[in-house]
Amino acid sequence: MSSDWHFEADNTVCSFRAGGILIDKGMVLVQSDNGEYALPGGI
Repeated sequence: MSSDWHFEADNTVCSFRAGGILIDKGMVLVQSDNGEYALPGGI
């Protein structure tokens, strides 16, 4: 997702994101951004 923490150094790409899982009545909460799905979270 676009809010990931991302950096490049010495031809290496690192991307970090904190996320959480919420399960309620057998359903999992996810967020959607331009057809991409991810667990709720951010940097």
